[in-house]
Amino acid sequence: IGAGGNGYCQMEISGGEVIAHCNGTGAAIGGGIGWNAAAGKADILISGGKIYAENHARITAAKDGINHTVGGVAIGSGSTFHSSGSDGTVTITGGEVEAYGAYGNGIGGGNSSSYAGGGATINITGGTVKANSIGGGNSAKGAGGSATITIDNDANVRLTKEGTDCDFCGIGGGNSLSGNGGKATITVKSGTINSDGSIGGGEG
Repeated sequence: IGAGGNGYCQMEISGGEVIAHCNGTGAAIGGGIGWNAAAGKADILISGGKIYAENHARITAAKDGINHTVGGVAIGSGSTFHSSGSDGTVTITGGEVEAYGAYGNGIGGGNSSSYAGGGATINITGGTVKANSIGGGNSAKGAGGSATITIDNDANVRLTKEGTDCDFCGIGGGNSLSGNGGKATITVKSGTINSDGSIGGGEG
């Protein structure tokens, strides 16, 4: 649900029930797919409703004779192989949100196999959120994406991959297999974060 190939997505969900599944570099809800060029950025507002989004992708392709794997994001920006991951802004002010990325973020910036992961600005100021990970995009060869995350107004955030096939769990900067982990600024003014994984900068 969102933009086409490489396209920018601006979306608001204010009610109803939304179920979105994807098995590609595009977000299940958000920015369009990428491959050689950058994928689509996203600016998403969720103010109500019941939302379930999952990206099942683990796509492997060769670059410079080496196989790399990239996954997609459930809610946020698109991912890509041969360009930097795209930045994303996701604001949640209400509703019930579940989001899982098998090899990427449940909510956040896009992934890249060859360059830096996309940055993420995440504002959760209401509602309940359950996801495997929230934050900057992951990268195989570049740096993990940075993340600025704010939790306020008694929002309830739960990070877990229990019962899913997700590889990553936590909240903050994106991870990198061969570069630096992404920086993270996390501000909790009120509300709760319960995480089975790391909180803060990404692993590198």
